[in-house]
Amino acid sequence: EIVDVEWSFEGGASTLHGARCAYVFRTPGTCAVDLTVVDDEGNVGTAHVNIVVENSPPVANLRLSDDAPLVGEWVTVDGSGSYDPEGLPIELAWDFGDGATARGATAGHSYDSVGLYTITLVVRDASGGESTARHGLLVQESTPGGGCSGGGAVSLRR
Repeated sequence: EIVDVEWSFEGGASTLHGARCAYVFRTPGTCAVDLTVVDDEGNVGTAHVNIVVENSPPVANLRLSDDAPLVGEWVTVDGSGSYDPEGLPIELAWDFGDGATARGATAGHSYDSVGLYTITLVVRDASGGESTARHGLLVQESTPGGGCSGGGAVSLRR
């Protein structure tokens, strides 16, 4: 009769007992699993297997302060909602679509000319996983003398 079943994960970093168990691998790569079984006469049996754990790509979340700014107006981008499912460190890289780039969770940029641009956020994790988020941006001409811009409308009544 089996009296003990011991599972050892990742070189003994975690040990569980029982005929069935569940374990979540936190880092990608090759991970060792060892099984030791003991019967009521003291006989011991062992098994070893290496499991390849795949890397889940990070999640890229992109927010803009304005998706229809005026020429010369500062646009703030925020990728602080981006994360890695395994909890690995991430790096964020921005491309503003006009040749300008930046790094970090937040950044800002202003555009020199009217046009349709695509802001791209690339998020990379420490294991080489990568995700991309894109957002279109319509840069509009500023109106001298305080006219309306930014895609809005104004209605006046007396």
